[in-house]
Amino acid sequence: MTEINISTAADATDNIISLQSTGKFYGWWMVLAGSVILFVSSGIGFYSHGVILDPLRTAHGWSKGTISSAITLYFFATGLMGIIIGRQIDKYGPRRFLIIGSIIFGLGFWSLSGIHKLWQLYVSYFIMSIGFCFTSLIPVNTLITNWFIRKRGLAMSLANTGLSAGGVLLVPLASYLVIHRGLKMALITLGTLYGIVIIPTAIFFIKQRPSNVNQLPDGDLGEVILSVRSTSPLSHESQMRVWTRYQAMGTVAFWSITVAFLLALG
Repeated sequence: MTEINISTAADATDNIISLQSTGKFYGWWMVLAGSVILFVSSGIGFYSHGVILDPLRTAHGWSKGTISSAITLYFFATGLMGIIIGRQIDKYGPRRFLIIGSIIFGLGFWSLSGIHKLWQLYVSYFIMSIGFCFTSLIPVNTLITNWFIRKRGLAMSLANTGLSAGGVLLVPLASYLVIHRGLKMALITLGTLYGIVIIPTAIFFIKQRPSNVNQLPDGDLGEVILSVRSTSPLSHESQMRVWTRYQAMGTVAFWSITVAFLLALG
């Protein structure tokens, strides 16, 4: 069991308890698991659309604009659902969403291999958008947020390396499969790979919170405020503030980051 050392310090303004846990910190396994999940979800769910666009156009005779509109629907629906499911992931944990999402995405990719009509294209991409939303940044970043406080920036940066790595390594694989195995087999293979990697990772490695393995965030919690009487704007309370969704949406910082992401994706 993890050993926890507790020390107290009191002064005229603060009562603080410092908690430090010793032993191997499981949070770094969460970082690795998150990176693996993002590697697959970004490589297949984000970057591979450019690879399959022309083969879809050739196979069905649809215009590039028509197929691109389905892909646009895919990303729009993903973003919209992210707003809806964020609170549910906080409540129930990312594991079940990762498992369900990888199955849904795989089914969507498989269905794309058997479409014949235009409406089926849009349905397949909509199904895929649900799975992609459940298996991309929202659950992974929620996981990292649960496990890290002081080292959160470092942990998220390391986990998000999977995003670019997926584009670098899985796009060539997708291209190879399309060229040498055909579009249908490529879609089936990539959809299967999505689940084969993410489902075991979620089942065997993902722990929702440090308390699940008798640990604390960062391996040591640092300083936890029991009561703060200081009115300083730089107090620990302000640094550890928990924002609601609507509070965050009312800040300039939120919309600045949102616009930056939209421009980057566009």
